[in-house]
Amino acid sequence: MRFLVFFFSLSSAFASEPLKINLDVDRYVLDNGLTVILHEDHSSPLISYHTWFRVGSKDEDPNLTGLAHLFEHMMFKGAKRYTGKEYEELLRKNGGINNAFTSHDYTGYYVNIGADKLELVMDLESDRMGHLSINEKNLGSEKGVVKEERRYRVDNNIDGFIQEKLFASVFKSHSYKWPIIGSMEHVNNTTVEQCRDFFRRFYAPNNAVL
Repeated sequence: MRFLVFFFSLSSAFASEPLKINLDVDRYVLDNGLTVILHEDHSSPLISYHTWFRVGSKDEDPNLTGLAHLFEHMMFKGAKRYTGKEYEELLRKNGGINNAFTSHDYTGYYVNIGADKLELVMDLESDRMGHLSINEKNLGSEKGVVKEERRYRVDNNIDGFIQEKLFASVFKSHSYKWPIIGSMEHVNNTTVEQCRDFFRRFYAPNNAVL
């Protein structure tokens, strides 16, 4: 009981002083339409390089769900100048860590690495934004990964299963009603040409924020 009282006392104390985060940022729009938002902080010699695309599961065809999330995986399969293996090896050899995430509204990719490696990251990221390798081999590989992820996170997971049913019940007509990971049937039926069309529509500089 003392813990609860203490907790609510803390909540009341902080309620009178709302938390504020102030960051000085510069904003640019390049000739190719890419929006760049820059915050400089020289307290450590690192960069956190994020590329967010304005596409999520809500932008999908209801008869082809899961494509936004599938693309989160496809972006690591290599491009014109660097294969997927080379992309990962270069980041690791230079001390970088990276990952990605998909939501209903956007898909994001990030790299955290030493500040002196900025040009390397820009080269890697521009390669896959402009020249992603989309073929049967890469697609087949990542479809298998996504299907296994769905089994783990939804089909054999009570929390994921309930959340999927909840969103389907709450959002009757809104595109939030289908799951971000998509249905097993739709993932199975996704074609290379559908992926290429999705890439042309959404993975362009004028649909991204860096």
